[in-house]
Amino acid sequence: AGLAAIIGHLVETQFSFAVTTTATLFWILLGMIAAPWSRSISTSVDADDGRRTAWSRRLLAVALLVTTLPFSVDILVADTYAGQAHRTQTVIDLQRSVAATERALALWPTQPAYHEHLSWLHLQLALRGYDPLAEFQSAETALDAARRLAPGHYRLWAGFGELYTEWGKAGDPARFAQAESAFRQAVTLFPESAMLHTGWGLSYMAQNRLAEAAAQFHQAAHLDHTDAWAYWRLGDALLAQDDLAGAAEAYHNAIRWAPDLVEPYRGLGHIYHRQGRFEAALLAYQTALRLTPDDPNLYLDVARIHRELGQIELACQAASHGLWIAPAHPDLLLFHAGCP
Repeated sequence: AGLAAIIGHLVETQFSFAVTTTATLFWILLGMIAAPWSRSISTSVDADDGRRTAWSRRLLAVALLVTTLPFSVDILVADTYAGQAHRTQTVIDLQRSVAATERALALWPTQPAYHEHLSWLHLQLALRGYDPLAEFQSAETALDAARRLAPGHYRLWAGFGELYTEWGKAGDPARFAQAESAFRQAVTLFPESAMLHTGWGLSYMAQNRLAEAAAQFHQAAHLDHTDAWAYWRLGDALLAQDDLAGAAEAYHNAIRWAPDLVEPYRGLGHIYHRQGRFEAALLAYQTALRLTPDDPNLYLDVARIHRELGQIELACQAASHGLWIAPAHPDLLLFHAGCP
């Protein structure tokens, strides 16, 4: 039984999906293997009765195995396909992952996690600009299938919230109301989740509803005072409302819990720039640049601060570095056009 649990757990961690039936199959197999060498637990003095009891148990195990084996094999194969559905670097990777997930669903159509993952893959394709409307619709269809199987799962409602937010940002603002409804349902199901409040706040940010976004980020930070992402987003919301002191405090809290997070340093750079603290702003931007050396926007930030400090040569060098990464960056091109 212990070995069965270990094997089942290894399969689960490998593929990130529940495999209870697969583990059960291992339990049965191990029981059948161990049975011939195990001593009978019967207390009957009649040896023939003891043998008949032992054989009846083995026959029952065989019957259970025959009943569960086809379904268990299908689930194991489905999990194998699902394990091949996590490559997302390119559009082709995403399309192959979609195909693998669909093969998994053909074998195990009642697994909500497969439908949820399929929806996420379609959403990623939409965000990459690959036939966005069709991919948004496919993502919605897959999530609907998952919701029918697990209507009370908060994570599925959060998935709807993310999907409708991105759909709204892509040019269908009516979707934002659906996003708000979905996040409200998710929070109702799991009110202690900081992640859900952060996601809801991001949906409000996409609509420029800054005060409501800040309230959600505040709630997320209240629920988990170590949530660096909540503090980072809170800083963004407060900075957009010109609350420089509150934004700086939020960014510092984000850095406290996640010192390798880039955006809070950039946010501090923006604050210091607006306050005329150019040296402090330059240090903040340079720290962010060390963490993300391939971000052309940070080179633009550094170039602007060097110009404020009268360091024109360094400013133009920073702009040139940024253009080497992103040759068509419009703001870097405009800045560099003013260089001697």
